[in-house]
Amino acid sequence: MSFILLGLNPYFQHATPAQESSVTQQPVSRAHDDSPPTNLKDDMDMQNWITVNGKMAERMASLGVERGFAEEWTSTVEDYHVYPEFKSFRIGPHHRAAVLFLPCVSFVENATLYLLMTDDHAWKVSDKLELDCHYDDKVSFEIASIRDPQRDEIQIHHACVGHGTGYWEQVFAIYSVNGQKFKLEILTDELLHEVPAGGSPLELNRNSTFTLIPVAGSRSRVIEETRSQDRNGKFTVQRRQFHWNSVRARYEPSPFTLVQATVN
Repeated sequence: MSFILLGLNPYFQHATPAQESSVTQQPVSRAHDDSPPTNLKDDMDMQNWITVNGKMAERMASLGVERGFAEEWTSTVEDYHVYPEFKSFRIGPHHRAAVLFLPCVSFVENATLYLLMTDDHAWKVSDKLELDCHYDDKVSFEIASIRDPQRDEIQIHHACVGHGTGYWEQVFAIYSVNGQKFKLEILTDELLHEVPAGGSPLELNRNSTFTLIPVAGSRSRVIEETRSQDRNGKFTVQRRQFHWNSVRARYEPSPFTLVQATVN
C-alpha cells in the first residue's frame, strides 16, 4: 500500500533551533574587510565570502553556525574539496530567506541545512535540519516555486530515515518557511530496499523521481511522482501528483495510476 506521511515522522517534524545547540556561541570579532556582503540578493558574493581566504569556519560561525561544529566540519572536508552551498530564495513578494547547506562527507553522519533570516541587513541562522547521509551520501536540496510563483520551497532528496541489514529507506521532503522556522509540507519515500532476514522471497526495491509539472492556465505547479517498483521479480511503474489544497492548507496526493507502454 503506497502512502505519504505529512509531518508524522519525528526525525523531520522538528527542525533543531540554532539556539538549542549544546555548543556555546561565541562572538566573532572581524575586521571591516571581513564583514559579510550587504547585497542580500547576490548569492555568489556571499558564497565567495564564506569559502575564500581560508576563513570558512570563522565566517560560518559568524552567521550562527555552532563554532565547534563549523571547525570540525571544515577540518574534515579539507582533503575532499567540498564546500558549503549558499542559496537565497523568496518567502513572499518582498521578503527573502536563505539556506546554507553542508553536504555529506566521509566520517560525518549528517548533512546539515541551515535556515538564515535577515537581522539588521545581515544573514543569521534561525533554524536547521540534520539529514542522515547513510547508504550513499547523496543528500541534496533544490529550491523552486511550486504552489505560489512569489514563494519558493525547499526540496530535499535522499535523506536516510532507516537502515540496517537488508534494509534502507531514503525520503523526499518539501519544506516551506513559517516565521523563522522550517515547516515540513511533504514526506514520502524516495528509495526503499527490503530483504527480510531468513531468505524469505519478499525482496522489494522501489525508487521514485519527482518532477514539477505546470498547471494549465496557472502560474503554479504540481509535484509528479513516478515510482518504479520490483517486488520479487514483478516490475511496475506508477504515477501520482501532489496538489496544494488551499482550503486545508496542505499538499494532497492523488491515487497512484499504473503506467504501461502501448504495444503496437
